[in-house]
Amino acid sequence: MRRSYIGLLSVCLFATVASACGSQMSEEEILARATEIHSQLITIDTHVDISSDFATPEDDPGIRGDRKVDLPKMREGGLDAAFFAVYVGQNERTTENYQQVKADAMVKFDAIHRMAEEMYPDQIEIPYTADDMVRIHEAGKLAACIGIENGYAIGQDISLLETYHGLGARYMTLTHNGHNDIADLDKVLEKAESHEPPYRRILIITDGVFSMDGDIAPLDEIAKRAEEHGAMLYVDDAHGEGVLGEDGRGIVSHFKLDHRRVHVEMGTFSKAYGTIGGHISGSNDLVRFAWNKSRTWLLSSSQPPPVAAATIAAIDVLETEPHHVQNLWRNTNYFKSAVQDLGFDTGKSQTPIIPVIVGESSKAKELSNKLYDNDVFVVPIVYPMVSRDQARIRAQMHAQLTIEELDKVIEVVERIGKDLEII
Repeated sequence: MRRSYIGLLSVCLFATVASACGSQMSEEEILARATEIHSQLITIDTHVDISSDFATPEDDPGIRGDRKVDLPKMREGGLDAAFFAVYVGQNERTTENYQQVKADAMVKFDAIHRMAEEMYPDQIEIPYTADDMVRIHEAGKLAACIGIENGYAIGQDISLLETYHGLGARYMTLTHNGHNDIADLDKVLEKAESHEPPYRRILIITDGVFSMDGDIAPLDEIAKRAEEHGAMLYVDDAHGEGVLGEDGRGIVSHFKLDHRRVHVEMGTFSKAYGTIGGHISGSNDLVRFAWNKSRTWLLSSSQPPPVAAATIAAIDVLETEPHHVQNLWRNTNYFKSAVQDLGFDTGKSQTPIIPVIVGESSKAKELSNKLYDNDVFVVPIVYPMVSRDQARIRAQMHAQLTIEELDKVIEVVERIGKDLEII
């Protein structure tokens, strides 16, 4: 049984100028051949942000292990090759945009190379020829092919796809697509719904609030598309609970949806609630299914009673003391407006996650260190967790801070920002 797990993604195809036997092929023939091979593979399609998910605990001590791609475990599970397709948002192949497309893609390619060469050198290798494919396969390692969407390819040719197909390999495709791109989601769902043989189930997976930029998924539009195509919808609302919606109920409440339209809602108790653990919420059928089929549930111990009691108390506070969420948004709007007025770049933030984008990783680290020396603790977010030119500190607002305390922080941020020539 073939299955497809679809976030905001698309299937990767590789296009070049030569076939395995070296004869010239048109672009249409190349795409047709790649599509033919791909249709015969056992494929899991997943949407990952390469710059974030291939970070290591050394780069970010707070990284969540369950959010990181674990290639050794994939290998143990029977994975034979990993195709990394980098989507760069160019819909037409033109002479003018080709060089820009390549430049945009190289940022993600850097992360993939780093993964193969530094993180898992004994598990994965990047092939450049068909002979490389055979050698890597015989050595029992993963072959990481790098391609680019919309008919482009860099450094790969279809002979790699044909060679590994001939070896009987199965494939995992990891793709990076347009962020919050509903038009792209439409295309993916249309392709998935028309697939032959039909997929047993289509599942759209999205964050509610995106942790690096603080922007919000258009869950109402995504839910609409899910209904139109008979797809299930899963939202990770770790950063939305205690923040969005009525009394902090989260993104489902924010968009006035319910669990008839959002089938799976995941959350954590370790952020706004201030305890530990998390939850999966949905219909009674979903809960019973998880109780009986989820390996992590079956093999986990229950929460200690004090933790469960503290979590229930935190939920009670949110339900009965609405001023906490109100204070959070008051502080968010006050601080964000102040740093924007000073000339800092806060990106696309729509929530109490407020990035202050400074560009170079060294600059973000220096800003964070100098703020810490002045009693302001803000974590730097650097490459490869974000693109090379998008390093930042990430301010996360708190409901209990006073305006006087925020003014002191703003004063320090302004002074150090000027010293470092950020503003």
